[in-house]
Amino acid sequence: MQFTMIATALLILCLVAFVTWLCIRNRKLLRYIREFQAIHDTVPVGMCKVDSQLNVIWSNRQIRDFYNLPKDVKQLNYGEILSPSLLEIIKSTLRENTALDIITFEGAMNPDLTAAEDFGEGKLWMHASYVPITDDAGKLSFYALINEDRTAEKLSEYRLLEQKQLVQQKLESIEKLNEDLREINVGLENFAAIASHDLKSPLTTISGFAELLERKLGADLDEANKGRLSHIKKSAQEMSDLINELLLFSKVSSNSNEINYGTVSLQHTVEKVIEKVQFELDKSHAKVLYNDLPDIYGNESLIYQIFQNLITNAIKFTAPDTEPVVYISTHAMDQSFVTLKISDNGVGIEADQIDQIFEPFSRGRHDKNYMGTGLGLSICKKIAGAHGGRMWISSTIGIGTDVYLQLPLAEMANAYAS
Repeated sequence: MQFTMIATALLILCLVAFVTWLCIRNRKLLRYIREFQAIHDTVPVGMCKVDSQLNVIWSNRQIRDFYNLPKDVKQLNYGEILSPSLLEIIKSTLRENTALDIITFEGAMNPDLTAAEDFGEGKLWMHASYVPITDDAGKLSFYALINEDRTAEKLSEYRLLEQKQLVQQKLESIEKLNEDLREINVGLENFAAIASHDLKSPLTTISGFAELLERKLGADLDEANKGRLSHIKKSAQEMSDLINELLLFSKVSSNSNEINYGTVSLQHTVEKVIEKVQFELDKSHAKVLYNDLPDIYGNESLIYQIFQNLITNAIKFTAPDTEPVVYISTHAMDQSFVTLKISDNGVGIEADQIDQIFEPFSRGRHDKNYMGTGLGLSICKKIAGAHGGRMWISSTIGIGTDVYLQLPLAEMANAYAS
């Protein structure tokens, strides 16, 4: 009897210990489950466990939030969430997945979770993967569904694509405008050439008849009539010069992108200009001093035009009884550009006139006493700008003028070509 009581007590103690062990183990198991759920709730993608009939066995917070599901979704079938058409596509695909491959669906969805034909503002973009999980026998146990909302990423791509298309449309529009502008420029250039020819023809006739009258009637003409004929020829020449400079101004202004560039020796160019204006230099006892001028990247005929204008201006705008001196030197140089300084001892330019002196047809107060079209410096500045350079002036009345000309060095040829 005593033995039976002892055995019963030991059995009870063992049962209590076993139950206690089970409770402790279950508490640990419940803790592990809670930790597992908490970890999966922090994953930035939706995850759930579904059977072959799409019944939800388990889900994390992200997928519940996306589909607005209750926390306990064990009694929910995934088909209750999706539209019938989309559900049928998924079920059909899963039925045919006898090889138990990973099945992926990706595409646009409407806010009501129906399939959308295209993506845009207000639409969703979902990426869902059905990963088959098998048992030890290799048979399907359940599907792990990984559901990722890629709407923000896709919307950024969509907006970027829209911006690219808009930019492309703008570029095509700009190119069309540029093409129209090129055609207009060609038409204007042709018009300017024809107009200059048509304008110069009567001037040539006027000048020719004036010379003819001078030769025929030279002995019979008094000084007043000789002066009138001389004035006619001078006016015709001035008009011809103006037409030529207007034509050059038009070409430089409209075709700066179509100018042919190459290496230009400034030393050789200045020598050619001096040779061209040698008569004027001798007549005014002028000197042009220069040495060691660098090679630049530009159009030789246009650079020639700059130096011809600057040197003839320096000779022209000189006080009476003063022998003109022009000094051309390198003022500054870096790896890309050279700045030349063209100095003279002329009459100078008033300080309040310097800003306007580059305007077409602008003439300083002293300029009215000298022949000219008022386009020379405007053309020079246009040419400098067409070369990627610039031109500016400093001057003192009665002392002279310094013209600064910035041009690209020959080493810039590759940079400009690219």
